[in-house]
Amino acid sequence: MRKFCDPWLEEFVVAQVLVRSKKWLVFALMSVILISCQTQVKPDATLSGTGVPVRLVLSGLSTVQVNACVPYLGISQDAQGASAPVETDVMVFLSALGSGSFFADPTCSIPTSFVNLVAGNASAIFYYKNTQVETDTVIASPTGLVGASLPILVDGPFQLALSGPTSIKTDTCKSYTLQVQNPSGAGRNATSAVLVNLLGASAGSFYSNSSCSTAITSVTIPQGSSLKFVYYKNSVVEDVTLEAEDDAGLLNAAALPVSVDGPTKLALSGPSPLLKNSCGTYQVKSLNPSDVVTPVNSATVINLSGAGAGSFYSDSNCFTSTATALIGSGASSVTVYYLNTTNQSVTLSAADDAAVLSAATLAVSVEGATKLALEGPTSLGAGACGTYSVVSQSASDSELGVSVSTTVNLSDSGSGVFYSDSSCQTSITSVGIAAFSSRATVYFMDNTTQSTTLTAADNSSTLTAGSLTVNVAGASKLAVVGAANIDASVCTAYQAQAQNGAGTATAVTTNTIVNLSGGSLGNFFSDSNCTSTVSQVLIPLSSSSATFYFKDTVADTAVLTATDNAGLLTAGSLTVTVNSPLVAVLEISEDPSYDFGTVAVGNTSDHSFTVSNTGNNPATDMKEAIGAALVTPFGFKGGSYPGTGGTCVTSLNQGSSCTIVVSFAPSSQANFSDSVTLSYNNSSSEQTVARLLSGTGGSAGSGSGGDLDTSFSGDGMAVSSYGPNDVLNGVAVQQSGKLVVAGATRLSSSYDYDIALIRYNSDGSVDTSFGSNGLTRTDIRGGDDAAYAVALQSSGKIIVVGYSKNQYGNNQAMAIVRYTSNGVLDTSFGGGDGVVLHQFSYDNNDTANAVVIDSSDRIVVVGKAGTNWIFSRYTSSGSADTSFGTTGSLSLSGLATYHSGLSVAIQSNGKIVAAGYAAESNFTVAGIVLVRLNSNGSADTSFDGDGVKTTALSSGFDMARSIALQSDGKIVVAGTTYNSTSGEFDFAVLRYTSSGQLDSSFDADGIKTFSTADSGNHIAESVRVDSNGKIVVAGYTDGSSDDVFVVARLNTDGSLDSDFGTDGVASLNNGRAHGMALQSDGKIVAVGESSGGNFVTVRFLP
Repeated sequence: MRKFCDPWLEEFVVAQVLVRSKKWLVFALMSVILISCQTQVKPDATLSGTGVPVRLVLSGLSTVQVNACVPYLGISQDAQGASAPVETDVMVFLSALGSGSFFADPTCSIPTSFVNLVAGNASAIFYYKNTQVETDTVIASPTGLVGASLPILVDGPFQLALSGPTSIKTDTCKSYTLQVQNPSGAGRNATSAVLVNLLGASAGSFYSNSSCSTAITSVTIPQGSSLKFVYYKNSVVEDVTLEAEDDAGLLNAAALPVSVDGPTKLALSGPSPLLKNSCGTYQVKSLNPSDVVTPVNSATVINLSGAGAGSFYSDSNCFTSTATALIGSGASSVTVYYLNTTNQSVTLSAADDAAVLSAATLAVSVEGATKLALEGPTSLGAGACGTYSVVSQSASDSELGVSVSTTVNLSDSGSGVFYSDSSCQTSITSVGIAAFSSRATVYFMDNTTQSTTLTAADNSSTLTAGSLTVNVAGASKLAVVGAANIDASVCTAYQAQAQNGAGTATAVTTNTIVNLSGGSLGNFFSDSNCTSTVSQVLIPLSSSSATFYFKDTVADTAVLTATDNAGLLTAGSLTVTVNSPLVAVLEISEDPSYDFGTVAVGNTSDHSFTVSNTGNNPATDMKEAIGAALVTPFGFKGGSYPGTGGTCVTSLNQGSSCTIVVSFAPSSQANFSDSVTLSYNNSSSEQTVARLLSGTGGSAGSGSGGDLDTSFSGDGMAVSSYGPNDVLNGVAVQQSGKLVVAGATRLSSSYDYDIALIRYNSDGSVDTSFGSNGLTRTDIRGGDDAAYAVALQSSGKIIVVGYSKNQYGNNQAMAIVRYTSNGVLDTSFGGGDGVVLHQFSYDNNDTANAVVIDSSDRIVVVGKAGTNWIFSRYTSSGSADTSFGTTGSLSLSGLATYHSGLSVAIQSNGKIVAAGYAAESNFTVAGIVLVRLNSNGSADTSFDGDGVKTTALSSGFDMARSIALQSDGKIVVAGTTYNSTSGEFDFAVLRYTSSGQLDSSFDADGIKTFSTADSGNHIAESVRVDSNGKIVVAGYTDGSSDDVFVVARLNTDGSLDSDFGTDGVASLNNGRAHGMALQSDGKIVAVGESSGGNFVTVRFLP
């Protein structure tokens, strides 16, 4: 037995089309058919599905309309996909991923969340409806069967939209568009005809045609269309809201605010007062309620009235009188003209002939001139050409034009003359005021000091005459008299001179204070030596001038200006060109003075001074000034100018510099002072330049090279303790002579290390104005932090480099930190906290070992990342400098398994030289490596062919720890080398030529190795070259009994300097030296650590 309607049931459902919910009878009919399908059977038929039902499928439309009630079937099937009735009732639970809902009836009024598949049937019907446009998915979950899902696209008409102009003019027919839309605002065709009611027309109406002749209140949007056009017109100025509503109430209504604008009143404008007998221009305008000029929609006749004794006219000559005017259709104004020959007040009126627009009025006073007046200066310099105006006025003294051309006779009571031109060349006795004008300009000059009355009289005697009393003074203006071209630095005399109008010097009639200005970069002076500046001078009564002086020191253009403080005389000026002074100007460095410090009696300290020519002409005849020679214990090194090693001669070109060398050799314990004074010819005169000198003679027993400087902390050593394991690695000398040292400290043995920055005064005391009582402690990320080097930028800010670990100790990055000159983290650097972290590898050992600042204040760093040597360059603000390499950093490759940069310097040509090591994997064999890069980070192939120089001193481990540059371009490297005989390491100092070759003039082969009497490894940590070319090395030995702090000095040929310490070596027990700097006075500052774990800063005499 099978249900006779099963084969066509699914096809019927799929074929259903969207119908409006009000046509629910179609669905009711379909439900009757479906119900009969479930109850009628055909006994003799063969079952279409012989299998057991295993799954449920959904059948129905995949696209439905918004708000439509749509039927769907759930059909049970066997494994072969044939319909298979269920043996028992199956509950099918319904759900939707979107906003859809399920219903049990074809009107979608009975919500449900399930449908029952009755035993013996293979299908069940339910209904779906959605109010949202979306893609939904219907899910059917039957008990005992595999469920099903069906994607559904929900779309269709949802709302009406009304569009068109929102601002229209009265009585204009405008088109508007009605559109059926889905909820997203997209147009959708109506599924059946939509009757739309049109509302909100207010005083206007809707129309079916573009001429707005057939009024309507509704319109139909046909089935299958989404658009319909309607028209709207209103003759009243108002704001309305046009509305469109679906008569069936199925679609959301639409509304559109529209402003109807148009003129409602007239306005009349024009001159008041109006000159009698003149043709005045007036305008009649149409305005809306907001007083905005608005065109009329049709031609409007304007009635004109209120003319009094006058008349309105249609032309600008006032020939054709009129009583009306016309504002044309689409126009907003009309011009009319008015003339009156009588002095009177009238009220002009303009009224709409059709009385649609409100009338307008304008009060006009018709007046004529009754008198003359003279205007101009009442004080005039004798011989000055003064400007005056003859003015016609009303009885109330208002300026008012004459109605006819008027001749005015001019006279004065003294000896002056009127003129027609501003140069007072063409004399006149009368002047004309044109008809309807109110003034005429004349000029007057009198060369006699007197009081005179100027008179202007109407030739026809119609207007009352006017007059003006003028006081004619002797002088009328000031002038600056003197040279217009002078040389810089020359004191030049000028005069502030009182003159009459003809430019003749004229005595003033009262004491006259003259203000001086416009000197640009120069100054005014009262004396011929230009020593006392002034800003004013006095021209005494009955005098005509005052003398002042002017001097400018640079090439310039100055406009010297003299101004009468009382404002009676016209100001005068003179443009002066100041020529460049072609003279030499010498300056000596170490301004304002240089202190040699304490030098032991019997010893000598030398200092090289730079002499620069900052002028624009060569200096000649340079020498020690006669009568100002240095007095013992000061003197030129070697006994005469410029001192041994000095480069100055008898002349020096502009922009060039040279050196002089001065010695201080005290013979007694006392304070000494003197001046080194040079004389020279600056091309125009003999000049001198001097520098103050001072120095102190110390005790004879404590002042030889390599001895501790007892003026530093009392014994030459500053020892500070801030924790159990303090160490200093770097030192920099500020311009003030203060020492900034950097390293690491920790609060206790259980704490991580922090970066430590300390500043000492030049006497070795801690500078408590720095950081927090002299110390700045920086914890970057909660783990170990340490500083390995320190450098100063040109601004005085402090750069420290090293490393930073996170709080877990498993991440180490290069650290670049900037502090202000007073030890505070600089928030303008890096990310706003003064810190830049750079990590290249994940081996937990990225480290910045050294830093140098280039001439552009960029920060150049060398170090290591993992097993590789790293270069990095940063801008002054801490950003990666992408002009270096491609990213601001580069890694060396191909040297060996392990390699690292430990020191860096920058040559005068901007090339970067760095030193370090390269080692094999077992770290038992390593070589000294020198690398030179061009400023852009590329390898300098002029340096040993490929920019890299490797030197193996032994079969063991060799390492370069520090680098220094000589003034001749040679490169000095210090480090350590393995001594196979002793089985320990020795100090190693190497010197290379500028091309990267070992310098054979240095200890015969360019290599100097040595050790001290102390046992243990000898490690050189820092190297510097002093002003005499000698090489200073700092480091330590790690003997079995204790460490030794070592500073050694080598001569320029590589031999140990016997004038320093003991056989060239100065040493201190119980410590290590890690960093070093040379003061400008040659003293040596070395920093490191004591065996007890304290900061140590030691200063040695040179």
